Amino acid sequence: MSLEKKITDLETELKFLQEKLEGIDERFDEYEEKFKEIEEKINALR
Repeated sequence: MSLEKKITDLETELKFLQEKLEGIDERFDEYEEKFKEIEEKINALR
């Protein structure tokens, strides 16, 4: 396998991983928001 092909494959893999990380970040933000809402409900009930 040529060096250029290896570099291209690694760049493609990096791009794929970056997209997955962005998706994880978005879900984390959603979960963090839900966590805060539940925490507020618990505090209101106390």
